Amino acid sequence: MGHNHNKRTIQRFLKKFGAVILLSLAMLTVGCFSSGNRDVSHAQGATQHFAQSYYLSEKGNDQAAGTSRSTAWRTLERLNRQILGPCDRIQLEGGGFFEGPLVIDSNEKGSRVCPILVTTYGKGKAIIGVKNKPAVFTYNSEYISFRNLDLQAIRSQDIKALENISGLEIVNDSPGNVQLRNILIEDITVHGFSGYGILVDGNNGKSGFTHVRISRVNTSENSRGGIEVRGQFDKAARGYAHHDIFVTDSISHDNPGLDNPLFGPTGSGIVLSDVQNGRVERSEAYGNGYRCNSLEGGPVGIWAWDSDHITIQNNYSHNNRTAGRLDGGGFDLDGGVTNSLMRYNISRGNDGAGYLFAQFPIARKFSDNAARYNLSINDGRRNSYGAVYAFGNIENSLIYNNTIYIDSPAAGKPPALRLSKDSTQAMSIYNNIFIANGEDLLSADIEEGQQDLRMEANYFGNIGGSLNLKWKDILVHTLAEFKSLSNQERSMKRTDFNKAARELFPSLAAKSPLEISSLSNAQLMTMLTSEKLKDLGLDLQKMFNIDTQNKDIRGKVAPNGVGYDLGSYELP
Repeated sequence: MGHNHNKRTIQRFLKKFGAVILLSLAMLTVGCFSSGNRDVSHAQGATQHFAQSYYLSEKGNDQAAGTSRSTAWRTLERLNRQILGPCDRIQLEGGGFFEGPLVIDSNEKGSRVCPILVTTYGKGKAIIGVKNKPAVFTYNSEYISFRNLDLQAIRSQDIKALENISGLEIVNDSPGNVQLRNILIEDITVHGFSGYGILVDGNNGKSGFTHVRISRVNTSENSRGGIEVRGQFDKAARGYAHHDIFVTDSISHDNPGLDNPLFGPTGSGIVLSDVQNGRVERSEAYGNGYRCNSLEGGPVGIWAWDSDHITIQNNYSHNNRTAGRLDGGGFDLDGGVTNSLMRYNISRGNDGAGYLFAQFPIARKFSDNAARYNLSINDGRRNSYGAVYAFGNIENSLIYNNTIYIDSPAAGKPPALRLSKDSTQAMSIYNNIFIANGEDLLSADIEEGQQDLRMEANYFGNIGGSLNLKWKDILVHTLAEFKSLSNQERSMKRTDFNKAARELFPSLAAKSPLEISSLSNAQLMTMLTSEKLKDLGLDLQKMFNIDTQNKDIRGKVAPNGVGYDLGSYELP
């Protein structure tokens, strides 16, 4: 994939957003001290600060004190003139509309024990609405919490003509690879911006953020994507801009991407890059990417690149799209990812791959990654992407105990598993179920040039016709032929592996593709299991010292019998 990195500094922000913000930030230097009963200090320890609560109301008055509901201010412009510090609370009236932006500068920081809090009081969420500006912008600041807000772009022109402006921008361009700390974003809705819904941006070497929590966030109709964490890409760099970045219980949907082939991948749901130790869990991405026609890489529901120790788990990514020839997938570990994992996820109905392993030429090394105990249903709806797909220089990675089902889309012929030419070094594929449902569909397409590939104890079937397996452009129709041709699947002694899919999965075979499309994920999960494949999986921990965590996609104990079952679902 290609990647476009926007350079943003506070000077450019001020130039872009006008004299009002220049005036507001200039007045921060005056040194306003608030009355209050708590005496706390800035992180630098140089300035005494008395903690205070500030209130804003649609019926407020900027000439008032602003320190109680009865003396609330009216505008964020007034708030921006106030120096904020540890323990300060900014409280906006619920249901009220406030014209943004809200700006928190490098002179305003909370502390480890007492962050700055921006939130809502009363009923409903306070709305911050803006034209051609971020709703909330923080610059080189830390120890800040944002809660219970609704951030909205007020569009005055077509979205394609708007600038690259995100709803909530968290920026660090400090010199010296500085890690700013503790940003909390929860119960926030972000809608309609020309950039990202939420952007966490390290913008100077490996300066960035550590300990960021994004939880219960809903981002939609933001042109470039929902949630984006990024840094300055440098293949030769050591280390990462961001550390301990967690996105949980969030929804990112209908973020369209840009109708411009030169902009790189836009329109993704949730993206982590330049992150060490990150997690995306219990989140959902759908309907994203439908305008993106980039020639450099496309959108994906949930993915990571140029990162280390990323876990993507217990998520649902579905019906994501692309307007071009690339991507539109469910989940992806992409260029420069190491020591990372996709597990317990469901991918369904995406244009691209359900689970993608991809490496691009100028990325850092891609190695030691895994996809396990995931479910894919009818991915590869466009451009014949494999439901599970690997391309580029993929090293020392694992694909095991996944369940894959794919039937024929309106156009194209996606295989259940595809390894592109010269793509893998020391990849192992174990204990999976790959089911096609279409006369011409491939259950596996393994192109030439794989090095040290090992495939064992996988079931391949086609409930819509004869079995189709391809090895180095040679098509065969039986597992015995595939084993002889490839020297793979040599450990499979049981005849159950050779049985037709219609025999092993009769309830699924009895339904048409249209009927299958109306079934729930839970229904399909159980229909894609077979008693005849129970206990046939390899014990990967015993044989290869692979830590399987002993749980299936539902969190149930695996194995639950004398051996591991095939696929993502362990039978009772």
